[in-house]
Amino acid sequence: MERDQNLIKPDRKQYLRELVEMYDQQLNSKGSFLREISHDLIVRWKQECISELRKIEQVDLEGTILAASSASSFLTTKTNYESTWTLSAP
Repeated sequence: MERDQNLIKPDRKQYLRELVEMYDQQLNSKGSFLREISHDLIVRWKQECISELRKIEQVDLEGTILAASSASSFLTTKTNYESTWTLSAP
């Protein structure tokens, strides 16, 4: 399931979650035709979806942390600048 990260659409996480849920249902249903003939294949597909979902969530978390740290340093810099400006004004 290697895909170019630039091609991930915003709803990709939801799609992967739904696939994992569907695979769980197929694996847990007794007498399912798909389960009986392709259990190992379904397990592998489920693991690939979970792996891709974790990668996307990791990138999202890293982006959130980076954005928060950038915003935090910007606010600190702006505050310092404004206080310096106020102190030097006549």
